[in-house]
Amino acid sequence: MDQMQADDPSRAQRLGDLAAALQLRFSDTGRTADLENAIAMTREVLSLLSEGQPGLPLQLSNLGNALRMRYEGTGRLADLEEAISVARQAVQATAPGHGARGRRLSNLGYALRLRFERTGRLRDLDEAIEVGGQALALAPDGDPGRARLQSNLGIALRERYEHTNVPVDLRAAADLARRAVAGTPPDHPDRAGMMSNLAVALYQQYESGRAEDLAPAITAARAALDLTPADHPDRALYALNLSVFLRAQAAESNDAAYLDEAIESARHAVALLPEKHPDRADSQSTLGRAHRLRYRMLHDPEDARKAIDARRQAAAVPTAPAVIRALAARAQGEWAMEDQDPEMASDGYTAAVGLLAEVAWHGLERSVREGHLAQWRGLPEDAAACTLPISPPLAVELLEQGRTVLWTQRLHHRTDLRRLSQAAPVIADRLGEIRAELDHETTPRDREDRR
Repeated sequence: MDQMQADDPSRAQRLGDLAAALQLRFSDTGRTADLENAIAMTREVLSLLSEGQPGLPLQLSNLGNALRMRYEGTGRLADLEEAISVARQAVQATAPGHGARGRRLSNLGYALRLRFERTGRLRDLDEAIEVGGQALALAPDGDPGRARLQSNLGIALRERYEHTNVPVDLRAAADLARRAVAGTPPDHPDRAGMMSNLAVALYQQYESGRAEDLAPAITAARAALDLTPADHPDRALYALNLSVFLRAQAAESNDAAYLDEAIESARHAVALLPEKHPDRADSQSTLGRAHRLRYRMLHDPEDARKAIDARRQAAAVPTAPAVIRALAARAQGEWAMEDQDPEMASDGYTAAVGLLAEVAWHGLERSVREGHLAQWRGLPEDAAACTLPISPPLAVELLEQGRTVLWTQRLHHRTDLRRLSQAAPVIADRLGEIRAELDHETTPRDREDRR
């Protein structure tokens, strides 16, 4: 490829084909070098194409998917933001009657759903469901891509149910998951993912009160794991889900044998993930929960120690979502207090309070930040009470730190930029613009007018 002339008219096509192949290989193997090369090559292809050229929508779509994949591996929000922007461009550049329009709408919905998971903005999830429904409507019965569209829409509906508790969303999600499995041949590479989505939908129905759905959820989760090659990047997720479901079965039956398998499955998930992978925190937390339940059943102190250590490691994963890290740190504090280890408890509570500013980070709307912080009421007080016998000054600091998250953010917006303006005026101006945007408080009427 390096020997090809820069002005060769076939360069864009060949680069695009190679980038697509590298992206496909990354999907199968998880080799990050392939994904990085695919992104770089697709960017070059786009630089060679002008608006209106036939290959432009495809390359925009490929770049959006590749950036989304990189986000899923690194947790870098900038990749996800660009993925959404590029996915929108791909949809806009695709003619209404084009056969790929539905798939590109679904890709946009997937990326929007991921941003909702990161930021908690429900409008992203609503839009993901809207474009997912549009995508499915464009796929006739018998379309080989219909099952994947059903699966993606079902996932978004499940997530909205988790936040709104509207039963119709969960019922629709489970129905879509069943149809996706039924429409996917047994030897199809997507079958494992479809089975996993069905397993999660069934488990959520179990949590909503349908006890009969737990066993089929476990069966579907086992099938997803069995269908997945040892080196597949999704294997850790499927192992993690199985661990969660088995722990629930152990709690239902009071049978520790299920916990043994749940612990092994969670350990398998942890072992499959790189040290700084965003999903490692969730896997460590799941492992900790399984150990904690076994400790409560069998009263082995080693399980108690392993449970707290797993939660501590989960809180330390730098790329994981702040809310997962904070939950892990708070659990570390609570469990250590139960086990009469005040120093370990203080460490956990201190970490949890320190993460509140990230849980309600500047980029969220004020109302969303307030909603996030409302879920952590009592944490600063618990942290202070735990730490007071060890370090009274730290106890006071934790109490104030937890109570003044939003005020501290507003004060940070007032930082004097004069020295930066002298050294780099363009950067200072841009920082001032961003600060103003973050500091802007929209009223309900403002939000209504923008709909």
